[in-house]
Amino acid sequence: MQAGRRGPSLPIFPVLLTAFTCICLAGCVWLFTNSFFLTRYELKDESHCSDLPLHLRSHTSSPLSPAHSHTSERHRPCWRRGVAEKVVLVIVDALRVDFAIDATDEKGDVVHTSYTDEFPFFAKLKRDKPDQTEVFRFVADPPTTTLQRLKALTTGGLPTFLDAKDNFDSSEIGEDNLIRQLLLAGKRIAFFGDDTWMGLFPNGSFVRAFPFPSFDVQDLDTVDAGVNEHLPEVIREGDWDVIIAHYLGVDHAGHTFGPDHSEMRRKRRDVATSLSHLYHLLPNDTLLFVAGDH
Repeated sequence: MQAGRRGPSLPIFPVLLTAFTCICLAGCVWLFTNSFFLTRYELKDESHCSDLPLHLRSHTSSPLSPAHSHTSERHRPCWRRGVAEKVVLVIVDALRVDFAIDATDEKGDVVHTSYTDEFPFFAKLKRDKPDQTEVFRFVADPPTTTLQRLKALTTGGLPTFLDAKDNFDSSEIGEDNLIRQLLLAGKRIAFFGDDTWMGLFPNGSFVRAFPFPSFDVQDLDTVDAGVNEHLPEVIREGDWDVIIAHYLGVDHAGHTFGPDHSEMRRKRRDVATSLSHLYHLLPNDTLLFVAGDH
C-alpha cells in the first residue's frame, strides 16, 4: 500500500530571511519612533521666591531670609535688585548671526559680508556704547519652527520633532515659563507682532496686545508694519514694565526668496531702521534685548 504524497515543502532559508527582515524592520521602527519622535513631558511645577538659587543658599542662615521673602510688588525682586526698571525684548524671526555681526571662517578669521552693511544696528551700537552692549551667538535646537523656538526661549526646554505639528495649532504652555514668572512678579507686559504668542499665552497675559496674522509666508510687511505702528505710542505712554515685539518679515523673506534676494535686503534694512527708531524711543532705565528665534 503506497503512502500518501506530502505537499512540496518551503525552503527554510527564504522563510528565515523573511522573518529576520520583518524583525529588523520592526526594530528600526521602534528605535526611530522612540528617538527621533521623542515625547516631551511637561512639568507642572512652578518656581517661587522660596526656591533659592544654589549660589544664594550658602549665604543664608535660614531656608528663606526676610530679604528674599516673596512679594508681589512690581519693583522688588525675589533675590537681587534688577539692573533696569523696564525691559524690551525684540524677536527678529530668523535673525541669522551673520546678518547681525561679521562671521568667522574655519580659521577664526573675520569675514565681512554685505549682510551686516544692510543691518548696521548692532555694529553701530557696539561702536557707540561698547561698555553697554554685548553680542552673543546661540545655536537653535531643531526643529526651528517659530512655535517650538518660542517655547524653548520662554521655558528653557528643548523642543522635539513631534512638537512641530503644533506649529499650525498652538496651545497654551502648561509648564512654568518666563511670562508666567513675570506675571507672578506683578509685571505689566505689552505684546506686538506674530500672533503665535497669543496661542501660547492666552487669558489676559498681556495688558496691551497687538497680534497680527503670521502664516502667509509671502506677506513680508503686515506684521512688521503693525509693530511699528503701535509700538512707539505704547512706549511713550509708559504704563508697562516689559515689552515683547516680534518682527516676522525677515523669516518670510527667507522662506520666499532666500538670503540674497533684493526683498531680503529690503527687509534687513527695514528691521534695522525699526530697531534704531525703537532704541531712541526707550527711557534711560530700560534694558533692550534683540534676539533671533532661529
